[in-house]
Amino acid sequence: MKILTMEKKECCGCGACEQICPKNAITMIKDNEGFSYPSIDENLCISCNLCEKVCGFDEDTLDGKDKAAQRYFWVKNSNEEERMRSRSGGFFYIIAKWIISQGGVVYGSIINEDNLVKHIRATDIDSLALMQGSKYVESDITGIYTQVREDLTNNINVLFTGTGCQVAGLYGFLNGKTYDNLITTDIVCHGTCSSRVFKDYIDFWENKKNGKVENFNFRNKVKFGWEPAIESFSINNKDYYRRNYSRLFYSHNAMRPSCSNCYFANVTRIGDFTLADFWGMKKFYPELDDDKGVSSVFVNNDKAMDIWTALTDYMNCGAISEESVIQPNLLRATSAATTREAFWKLYGDKGFEAVFKVYGGYDMKSRFKWFIKMLVTR
Repeated sequence: MKILTMEKKECCGCGACEQICPKNAITMIKDNEGFSYPSIDENLCISCNLCEKVCGFDEDTLDGKDKAAQRYFWVKNSNEEERMRSRSGGFFYIIAKWIISQGGVVYGSIINEDNLVKHIRATDIDSLALMQGSKYVESDITGIYTQVREDLTNNINVLFTGTGCQVAGLYGFLNGKTYDNLITTDIVCHGTCSSRVFKDYIDFWENKKNGKVENFNFRNKVKFGWEPAIESFSINNKDYYRRNYSRLFYSHNAMRPSCSNCYFANVTRIGDFTLADFWGMKKFYPELDDDKGVSSVFVNNDKAMDIWTALTDYMNCGAISEESVIQPNLLRATSAATTREAFWKLYGDKGFEAVFKVYGGYDMKSRFKWFIKMLVTR
């Protein structure tokens, strides 16, 4: 087996190359950091170069996208329960329910019963709830593009949601063919974290508390409000609240190398819709802030505008300025951590718990401060 690309910063791990290969010669294999990269079995390869042709992770992918066509809106789901289950204003759930009601299917990421983050195909409303909320982990998208193409070919309406690079991967896999029955939504992304780090984080707490982690929530909005990055989970029917994983995530040490080389950290967008937290609300539209979450939604083309019009009865919304939606990851990619090499060396030498203490706030001083904070919160 040989690695398809030797430059890890040039591979987003979307797996389009694996799924397009007519001889199944490509396999996505995780490296020591937990990120997937394509490897080729040269005995099976027929040098068709389809793997190179479908790659959407390059500087030309956004060519032809018309930023001038974009319109920007704030959104709050009219259903309060649905909004509180969402990371921000709950627009995804609105459009996803609409697609299901039209007899369509929805593709998005979930955290499953084994605490693995992966994309799934949903055909019913109940499955959509699993897709709500942020997941700060690289999502396993194995086989998904193939399923999407099959649905599209069978004239089924499809909503696909993912990071910009995952949406670009889908378009690359479809080889530039346009489908009227495909709707894509990309998210304004800070970067994706290593699945190895997240698994080791889950294992740490399961070993420490002697039970299975359930109901993991990367940002518990119900208890702590919209802004704080505080995760929650249950073990043996007891609830725990922590900020350790978010520290690991925002340290950027466990971020995929390609994230600091992202071509989609741009106001020009790849999807039909773009979803983000509406942080600019605090400065430009403070009257909207109820600490329950507000989405900013980019409607990026005429097809999306037609769908938007059909959805307005299900949400509170209004037009907003481009200036108000701008945030760092619409201007530039997230910078790689200067301590990244040291992080992974320590990980390799001494394991997860060592990096957890140094980079995840699990040292004695941080734990004591968190204990006091939780006492005050209660």
